[in-house]
Amino acid sequence: MKTQITHSFPLTLVTVACLTAFNPAWAGKITGIQQGAPSPLLENADAWKNGFGGFNLDNVEVKIINVETGEEIAGKTFNKTDGSYTPMTYGETFVSHITDGGETPVVTGHLHGKDWPVGEPSGIKTITHPDISEVLANNKPASCIMSTSYYEYSELPNNLTAGGWLDSMEVHGTEPNPTLCDSPFQTHKRFKIDALPTSVDGVGADAIDIVFNVENEADTTTPRRYQVLQKLNNYTDKRLAGYKVELGFGVGENFIALADNTNLSLSIGTGENPPNNEEDPVGDIWDADDLAVFSSGLFGTADDKHPVDGFFDTRRAGYFVALSENKTTIQSTTVMPSNYTKFFGDWLPSVYKPSAIFYDDDKNPLTDATLVAFWGDNPATPDTVDYQWLSGNANNFAPISSEQLSEWSSNTGMNDGSNQYSIGGVEDLLNLGLSYIVNIGNVSAFTDSKFTLRMVPIVSQDQSVPGHVSNPAPETFVETPLETPVVTPTVSSSSGGSASAMDLTALITTFLLMLGLGGWIMRKKSNQ
Repeated sequence: MKTQITHSFPLTLVTVACLTAFNPAWAGKITGIQQGAPSPLLENADAWKNGFGGFNLDNVEVKIINVETGEEIAGKTFNKTDGSYTPMTYGETFVSHITDGGETPVVTGHLHGKDWPVGEPSGIKTITHPDISEVLANNKPASCIMSTSYYEYSELPNNLTAGGWLDSMEVHGTEPNPTLCDSPFQTHKRFKIDALPTSVDGVGADAIDIVFNVENEADTTTPRRYQVLQKLNNYTDKRLAGYKVELGFGVGENFIALADNTNLSLSIGTGENPPNNEEDPVGDIWDADDLAVFSSGLFGTADDKHPVDGFFDTRRAGYFVALSENKTTIQSTTVMPSNYTKFFGDWLPSVYKPSAIFYDDDKNPLTDATLVAFWGDNPATPDTVDYQWLSGNANNFAPISSEQLSEWSSNTGMNDGSNQYSIGGVEDLLNLGLSYIVNIGNVSAFTDSKFTLRMVPIVSQDQSVPGHVSNPAPETFVETPLETPVVTPTVSSSSGGSASAMDLTALITTFLLMLGLGGWIMRKKSNQ
């Protein structure tokens, strides 16, 4: 088995000056090798599917943890050199602690993904397509930086262990199915980084630095384009007004911002979608309202990918962004007008996560549940504070009636007889999906064959506490205080907000029924 060996050299300002003045003689690419066992060695995998080794782990500590408790599991380890790790089982997941690289490392971000068997450590893989000219829809690069997830070969209703995940060989006798750059919608392509309080400007280490190993790519002078598929999640304990992504070298206090774009640059795809013919105008890879957005299941209009309109709004929610003149920095500009700001204000941190009711429509605890109601202040009575369970935008946010809540509370539709409805936090209100491109030119000038993507959360001036914090949702389905008509909510896409883990074992007042799926199964469902 091949191993990845990297050497670090001090990067001086002189080095950076030489780097930025160097004209490329050939292009470069991100390193990639096959990950060590128990990550599957796929018989039908081409070399370009080998995604380990590109994500540099020098400032990262990978931990295998218990899904239910979040605690590190004694005796289970991850090998940074070849990516091998102690075999995992149901109820286990991973988290990679991103640090500032100091002598006493400060953790600035948590990189995480799907729980086993849907995802595996370390959380980021880099895919380099063998054909540098190959592109996906809208001229998106066929090479990408993405999550370490797997997905089902096909949709099998009511099947709890459809083939394709990491347990597929044992359960079905078929190979696991890794998520790749061109995998279908809702196959968990985006890696997720939680920004922590230490990453906030003026508070701690002030940034999150992820580093990538690069090498020369022979016989081409064309820069290699990598689509970056990620989410930046607000766990800073502060409301945010946006974010910034910077290119550079080094981490923490040794980070040096890139001076120009000679050999390394960023792109937001403006003018990079070639026309179909000479009469067509040059297009953009992404629309302006697709570059930094919250879940389409929560905000957006139904289309080929999204079967229904967003639960909260048919408009997208998030930020417009701009690329710096030297193409080394992407920064959010203005917030998109939507019901996000109407109900929740500026970008919420995890401590202000609102509660909601979710429905397990496919009876599969390993897939995302569907949002059917949220806890909010009834917008129909603006002069009265009356928090209750509300339906979504399609039903004009009408309160959920006591009859409907009673019906949900008595549900026993899961395969084991438990309730398909559960209460949890709307996680996707914290998670901003980012889409952009990194262009890699001549890497022979990179002294230590690495580059850094730095993420900086921008703190909002508005740090008001939302009303649902002082008016919290009940932990069980209780009758709404208003006598209202029965509302049958129009549900969102299954990607529209995954529920965070909550204790659902309380007795329902009216029916004395036990809620929740119990144990790790419920929490696994909740964390997808």
